[in-house]
Amino acid sequence: MNYKGKIDLYVYTGADGYFELYEDENVNYNYEKQKKLVIGEREGEFDEMLESRKFKVIFVSGNKPVGFDSDKSEGILVEYNGKRIEVNVN
Repeated sequence: MNYKGKIDLYVYTGADGYFELYEDENVNYNYEKQKKLVIGEREGEFDEMLESRKFKVIFVSGNKPVGFDSDKSEGILVEYNGKRIEVNVN
């Protein structure tokens, strides 16, 4: 499925992890216990920034391997509008 602003996010379950997505105008240089993915509140803005986007969250583990073809991978579609979201890990 093609959505404007969709990001396929592969989450490898197991130990706690941290990832920060940084996005800008592209013209300058400006879990093991929790069992959840947290997409934090948006910080900052830039001209023509998308107000919302979709994340297809695809969980991967030793018991559930998947390929990198998101059209064939099962996942959870999450609408993100800049507010904090928590997604439970399967």
